[in-house]
Amino acid sequence: MDAPARDPLRDVRPGDRRLVAVAHPDDESFGCGSTIALAAARGADVTVVCATRGEAGKPGPDLPPGADLGTELRRAAGHLEVTRSELLGYRDSGFDGDLAPGAFCAAPETEVAAVLARLVEEIDAAVVVVLDGSDGHRDHLHVRAAMRRALDAATLGRDDADITHVLDTAAVLDRRKAAIAEHRSQTSPFDGLSDDLRRAFLATDHLAEVPPARDGR
Repeated sequence: MDAPARDPLRDVRPGDRRLVAVAHPDDESFGCGSTIALAAARGADVTVVCATRGEAGKPGPDLPPGADLGTELRRAAGHLEVTRSELLGYRDSGFDGDLAPGAFCAAPETEVAAVLARLVEEIDAAVVVVLDGSDGHRDHLHVRAAMRRALDAATLGRDDADITHVLDTAAVLDRRKAAIAEHRSQTSPFDGLSDDLRRAFLATDHLAEVPPARDGR
């Protein structure tokens, strides 16, 4: 009898490789920091690739003059025990309005997909994580679409009924909080929540597994 296939989301082993693709510094911590930290704590090598420096984000109250948001990403990645972080160098597109020269959303999807595909191949990632863009930010949707093209995958983003994995990430909650705190230039989406609600968001991650399409099937 064949052994059952290993679930790489739950059964994380030393040496497993993961690629997390995000649009802005802080997306990795605000969006999926617990998933990153849990995988890293179990021995996975996690690479975070970030499209922009988040120049158009709503600044937090502690933004220092001339702050380098890429530095915030690297410090946050340290708390999450990310193995490698990469900045692609596009400009934050902002939520709406005219696109500035060099804006991420001005880059053709095929161009971004080619960059991501090279990273997927280089890293040989068993798991690729991308935010679903359900908040409507055009940069989040652009990186999702580009990764979909890079993987030739099925549609990303799922209804609650389609969630395939619910991860208890309470064991790495302190790491995620420390990573979030490094993004001093940004306003956290978890500010103002009750302690119980904040914990509900940060101590459990919900994921939808999207199998790659093969040969058009």
